[in-house]
Amino acid sequence: MFDETLQQFDAERDVIGSLLLAAHVGGHELASSILDEILVTGLSSETFYLPSHSVIFETCKALLDAGVPSEERLVASELQKRHVHDTTLVHLAELRICTPAFSNAAHLARLVVDAERRRRLDRLGLELQQAARNGGLTEPLRQRVVEALEPSRSASGETGWEPALDLIARVGGEQLAQGPVIGELLYPGRTHVWSGEPESLKSMLALVVCAQQMRAGHSVLWIDLEMNAGDVLDRLRR
Repeated sequence: MFDETLQQFDAERDVIGSLLLAAHVGGHELASSILDEILVTGLSSETFYLPSHSVIFETCKALLDAGVPSEERLVASELQKRHVHDTTLVHLAELRICTPAFSNAAHLARLVVDAERRRRLDRLGLELQQAARNGGLTEPLRQRVVEALEPSRSASGETGWEPALDLIARVGGEQLAQGPVIGELLYPGRTHVWSGEPESLKSMLALVVCAQQMRAGHSVLWIDLEMNAGDVLDRLRR
C-alpha cells in the first residue's frame, strides 16, 4: 500500500514536471501539445491527491491556455500572485528536476486518473458497508453506485472498457413494467451479469444485496470460485 502511494505521488509529480520540462525544451507549442495529451485521459486539477500538485497543474494549464509557456519561473511568478504557501513554491522547484522525460506524460496521467478513481471507490465501499449495517441502500447512495460503476470516460468521450452495471429495463426486447426491487438493484426472476475492472466493488455490492435479503428473512445461495466460506462470512460481518 505504501509503495502504491509513492508510485501515485511520483506519477502526479511527473505529469506536472512534463509540462515544465516541455516548456523548458520547446516553449509554448510543445508544452501545449503535452497538455492536450494529458487532458485526453480525463485528468483535471481535481484529480490530484496532493493539493500542491493540484494548484501547480491548474496554474500551468491557465498559462498555456493564455498562450504563455509553462516555464518554471513563469509558473512561480503566477503562484506568487495567488499568494500560495511557500512550500508549494519549493515543491515546484523539484518537479522539473525530478522528471526524466515528457514523452510518457499521457501514460502517467492515466495512472493518476486511475488512482483517483480507486480512492472514490474505496470511500464508496465504506459507505456500502455502513448501509448494509443500517438496513439498506438509500436512493442517493444507489445512484452514486450506478454512476461510480459506469465506465470512466476521457475528455474525448472514449472509454477503455464496457459498462460495469446495466440496469436498462428491457430484457430480450421485453419492457419490464416493474422496476428493480431486490436491493433496489435487481429484477425478480431475472439473471443479472455485473462486469467491471478489478476492485470496482462488484463482489461488495452483491454481498450488500445478500445481507439485505437475509435481514429480510430470505435465503441466499452464494457460489464463489475465488473466496472461501470464511472470507465471504468475514466480508458479510464487516
